[in-house]
Amino acid sequence: MNYEYGFPAIGEVAKELFACAGFLPTKNDPLGIIRSETEKKSIQTRLRRLANESSELRRNLDQLLGLFEELTRETTGSDRLAHAVHESIADALEQYRDLIRTQISHLSKQDTLRFLLLTSIPERVVLSYQKNALIFNVKATGYQFPEDRTWWLPSFDEQQIQWPLAKAFQWIYENVETSQTRFHFPNQGDYEDYRLKQNYENAWRWTSNKRFPSLSAIMTNLDESIEAMRATENVNYRREISPHLKNNLRTVLAIARFTTSAFRKIEKNYGREVLYAISETLRKQDRRLRRSHKRFEENLNRKLVANNVRNAQTVDIAWELKTRQFWKNRSENLIAGAQQLANLQKTDSVPSEKFSKFRVYIRLLGIHGAYSVILNDAHAKEIDPTQTFVESLQNGLRLKNHAQSLSDIDMLEGTIKSNGDEALGWITEWARATHLYRKEQYSEAAAHFKRAFELGKYSAGENQYKLVNQYIEICAKVQNWEEFKRGVAWAGYLGFSTRWLRDKEETEENLKFAYELLKMAVYPTL
Repeated sequence: MNYEYGFPAIGEVAKELFACAGFLPTKNDPLGIIRSETEKKSIQTRLRRLANESSELRRNLDQLLGLFEELTRETTGSDRLAHAVHESIADALEQYRDLIRTQISHLSKQDTLRFLLLTSIPERVVLSYQKNALIFNVKATGYQFPEDRTWWLPSFDEQQIQWPLAKAFQWIYENVETSQTRFHFPNQGDYEDYRLKQNYENAWRWTSNKRFPSLSAIMTNLDESIEAMRATENVNYRREISPHLKNNLRTVLAIARFTTSAFRKIEKNYGREVLYAISETLRKQDRRLRRSHKRFEENLNRKLVANNVRNAQTVDIAWELKTRQFWKNRSENLIAGAQQLANLQKTDSVPSEKFSKFRVYIRLLGIHGAYSVILNDAHAKEIDPTQTFVESLQNGLRLKNHAQSLSDIDMLEGTIKSNGDEALGWITEWARATHLYRKEQYSEAAAHFKRAFELGKYSAGENQYKLVNQYIEICAKVQNWEEFKRGVAWAGYLGFSTRWLRDKEETEENLKFAYELLKMAVYPTL
């Protein structure tokens, strides 16, 4: 049984981003696209520190995202794309942090992630990348992409899945007007070249789903194939690929490699049916949002032409400012619509009939937002906690402040275990900790606070605010400086304020100040 409950840690998410992008070295590709062993070890160390959540979490995350941006720039040859990717990831992570701060989860990590993949993650992915592509005016790169707008998604038939990487290679062959064989081995039949023959065979395996390549293997193959086409004496298969087009092809392959990696993992962990549902949601939401953005783009382009705005920097500024304003207005409308919907739901004024209900959602939230609500409604029952879970949580929160003896908490723990609600392990540990705290048995309380903190991270929702603050306080009282810093770092990482620090920077001086005060302060009502 999996006893790890709640949301995957942000460090785990960051590691998966690097893995899907192909930026992490693999067993058969020890450096990957990374330039040196030193840089490789630096990335691995930062990811390990982030996963361990030991200290300087925000700084470690920011450094890793900065490195991700640099590697994206090197891969695509585009500052615009690198900025757009960085901001899209930052947007998505901020939304994810908000979920962790507010939502209690009684599910395993795998089931929690499954629910998110079927509901909120597709919406966030589509919104973030489309919005930031406009903010950074990615179209100004002049890069071309496959005509099918959702080429980066898998396609399905009864027999097999066509992955994005295969689509990307096929588009490249068509774009360059040659075959797969002649793209990778233009001199085939004229003379033997083991390396080029191997490049062709590897590409065939990749596009036939016989093997999944590293990013550096793809890029090396592309570079060598482009050079072979340039240098071939067979004029029928000679092709001149400009540096700009080369970067364009690298970008298409990098995107395809990323999404193929991610979707293959989804299929492996959740099966084809879930993969199909996620892909369809992404496809539909992408189309809906494009319609809305299309009107915005057309209006802005007309204004730029009418005002004779041609300076590249001025055009970029216009795209950034107008896109941000567009989404500021859209967000305000969505918030207002969501509040109206909540009021209707409280008074049971939302129609029960499916299509009438959907029309209300569209009127208040727009088609893109309405579909997100429909998805959440459809999967809500999958994450509804049992009645026993809800009752035990309420009892635990009451006992946390009012338990007369440890035996009261032991009885609750027995009930939780007999009902199979082990995801609530954090509440009984927290109740024990606060009971001992009120008796001023700080050393005994500290062990339970630590256990509650570890169990409640990523699953206790808004309760994490009080829990992490009490954990920090007890660390000060038992003079555990390292654990104190760790707790403060985690709180700041998730966006929780901490007593005596609040919004102050986590400098050594400020930490010491809060540490000394919390040694003496007592909060009898927790």
